Amino acid sequence: MKTVRLTLAEALVRYLVAQKIAIGDQIEHLFGGSFAIFGHGNVTCLGQQLKNVEDQLPAWRGQNQQSMAMAAIAYARANRRRRIGIATTSIGPGALSEKLTSMAEFDAAFARAKAADRTYVIVVDIDPTQWSTCDCWCEVGLPDVTRDERTKNAIGDFGEGRKHQRRGV
Repeated sequence: MKTVRLTLAEALVRYLVAQKIAIGDQIEHLFGGSFAIFGHGNVTCLGQQLKNVEDQLPAWRGQNQQSMAMAAIAYARANRRRRIGIATTSIGPGALSEKLTSMAEFDAAFARAKAADRTYVIVVDIDPTQWSTCDCWCEVGLPDVTRDERTKNAIGDFGEGRKHQRRGV
């Protein structure tokens, strides 16, 4: 076996591009796209590597951590959680984040977020077919106008998935 020397960014992007998933009779990239804020280490390392593989792992510039996280989540939902969107930012000023295991933890996490002195991201894993305990549904908009057939199909799949969601009272 031959030794290949790579930077961390090269190895990471090579790994992301190599991950595949079988969907029906097609093999797709598991990671369908990335949202990024390029600065510091991202621009000189990861950004360049993402640029090198933009035909396999497109990268879109994000405005902030929250919107990128929401867009990545929306991408996964639109793909019925069979494909993943990723988000990356530079170290920069940093954001605080917290992952909850249930909505029962949300009130305390929200209080910590409001008291925080910087951006605070709360991630809650929920079943999208069940109504949440906070009686709300948060959804990130998807583009209705696109030339990409895969995106058109994903939008259609997302709409079909929504038909199976339990509606609130």
